[in-house]
Amino acid sequence: MDDLTFLNVNPYPKLYEVLGVPTDASPTAIKEAYKRLSLENHPDRGGTSERMSEINEAWDVLSDFDKRFVYDNIGTTYNIDQMKNASRVPRFIMNHFAVPLITFLDKSLGITDVIFTYTFNSTYFKLSPCHVYGFRVIQYTVDSILNNQLNRLFPKNIRLNTIVSDIVSTTVAAPFQIASYYAFLNRANVSGFSEYFLFDYPKDIRSVPAVLKFFYNFPQYIKYFSKSYKLIAGIVLFRFAYTFSHYFLSSISDYAEHRLLQNQSEQQEEQNENERKKNTGFSRYYGQQSNNDNDNNDNSSNDNDKQEKREQNSLKWFVVNRVFRILSFLVPSTLFSVHRLFYVLEGRGNYFDTSLIRAGVVDAFFNWGSDYTVSVIQQQVRTFGTILKAIIHNVRSIVVSNTNKQQ
Repeated sequence: MDDLTFLNVNPYPKLYEVLGVPTDASPTAIKEAYKRLSLENHPDRGGTSERMSEINEAWDVLSDFDKRFVYDNIGTTYNIDQMKNASRVPRFIMNHFAVPLITFLDKSLGITDVIFTYTFNSTYFKLSPCHVYGFRVIQYTVDSILNNQLNRLFPKNIRLNTIVSDIVSTTVAAPFQIASYYAFLNRANVSGFSEYFLFDYPKDIRSVPAVLKFFYNFPQYIKYFSKSYKLIAGIVLFRFAYTFSHYFLSSISDYAEHRLLQNQSEQQEEQNENERKKNTGFSRYYGQQSNNDNDNNDNSSNDNDKQEKREQNSLKWFVVNRVFRILSFLVPSTLFSVHRLFYVLEGRGNYFDTSLIRAGVVDAFFNWGSDYTVSVIQQQVRTFGTILKAIIHNVRSIVVSNTNKQQ
């Protein structure tokens, strides 16, 4: 596979192959494939019952969101009706814990404070917690709600729905990002989320009840749309450019990883085949000797050449995978981070100033580290959920079996 059809490579493609759809197929595509194949392969129209059974099994799993989630992660349909219920809790954790975790790491390590400090060559200042997590939490919340609603209304346009929800949620959350930027420049600390936009409020609001502070925030929030429309538009464009460049470079890295695994698998198959041939040769009558020693030497030389070539290919794909994985974080963080936007639009310097590069490197390493941390935790949660359900099912089976014996 030399083209770029390597996105979202699924290690368990069997059921998808039965329906003839890719592993990232939308629910609509799966439904259409099932309808077409069930008509073509129905026993009344010349199809076989075995083929129809395969199609129905694939449809039963892939049409159910929870069953499909279980199958994509463990690759089997055994006890899938029971296991899908257990998958809901770890799936909820995996879908919603990433943003709080990244925000917690950001605040604990002071990443946003360091990035702003490097960007503007200023003294270190510790932002209020709400100014660190405000944009990220608001954007994620709006994006999740809007994307779910759009997918329900327009199930055939999942990718378009994702783009629209991302643009709208970024626009809604942009004033929160701008407010944190001005809070850093003004060295302003606030006591909580109720004072998010009130750090430069003309009146003293410390004695105002928290409920009223939220009402004071709203006109301040609206004001950012009128006075900072360039920054808001820039944040939306930069986020789109950041996401696209990260996705593109990550896709190349994923493709290289796929080719690496494919090459290693072929290499292992060749080794197994060579071992089988050797064992077959040794099992022949002892003392019988081939008259084709030269041919055997030539075959051995060819095998060594193939082995060496595969090792070189594996090394090549390994290097490509690692390089583009690093670039997938370094390039977007260096070129399209929001601190660079603030720096340039307000005329503070050149787009490629050293201070911006330093800030971009810090941002890139934090994004890479947090992404790796999230992926490790997700894998552990997924494994724990699967093991826990398997244990519960086995215990239940033993109890039922013992009960039936007693009766």
